[in-house]
Amino acid sequence: LVRPRGTRVPLSRRASVCCAMREPTGDPGYRDDYLGVSFVTAVSEFTPLLFQRNMVILTAKFGANDMLFFGNDPGGAAANGVAALDVASGNAVSVRTAVVGSVDDAIRWFQQAANGAAPEMAGIDTYLSWATGISGWCPMDTFLRNKYHQVKQGVFASNSASGSMAIQGMATAIRLRQTWPKILLNETHPKVQYFALRGQKYNYGKCGHAMNTWLAQIGHNVAINVSNQHEWDALFSALACWRAFSGAWTTDLMKAASASNLILPAGNVTYMWPS
Repeated sequence: LVRPRGTRVPLSRRASVCCAMREPTGDPGYRDDYLGVSFVTAVSEFTPLLFQRNMVILTAKFGANDMLFFGNDPGGAAANGVAALDVASGNAVSVRTAVVGSVDDAIRWFQQAANGAAPEMAGIDTYLSWATGISGWCPMDTFLRNKYHQVKQGVFASNSASGSMAIQGMATAIRLRQTWPKILLNETHPKVQYFALRGQKYNYGKCGHAMNTWLAQIGHNVAINVSNQHEWDALFSALACWRAFSGAWTTDLMKAASASNLILPAGNVTYMWPS
């Protein structure tokens, strides 16, 4: 039984499926730009199956490598970006993004995106820890200001942050962990991380198309449809979680910055950074 692309079934009943085009000679021509989908139910494995003319399904077994990652860019009404990233057999196979109006809307969106599956990790562009020093400066942010002088104006103390980012972001983190107690939570800073990876300042208004293209490449050429910076930041946060979860990013600023004066309202968190 094949479901349309874009629908989800519980993780325990999903298979990772890749499609490759069949060349005119009749031999499968394997491409690395897989048309990845996660939509097969009711069977545990199958042999190559003619799906449509010139297309063949090539895999596989259920669920072993399927993963789900969330991203969130907390904001006010009509400015709260959410994203879900599906990964199967080491490849990003689909992404979904949206802008919602509140924490409650974001949690409902994540629940619908999961459709019974358990997400591995969520990345949130917020302060996932609160510091008790002067002005609420987190050691991780002091570290970033010192390391990335060109974009240090985008790194500031929690006391100077807007409530939508600082308060609603933490509220989302707490709700996510209440909904999925085993979910890993990871702090992100898309604008500074973008600079760290590309050496260019973040400017979605002027460079949105180029930034979308680059983001798709980070996701192994997964197709994305992002039209605003809130969705972009949310999707970047989800991709950052995948990179960290897969071992590509190994630096945790929570440890590297020797943070000792922190409160963790949502429980243990990480702040993974490009290595």
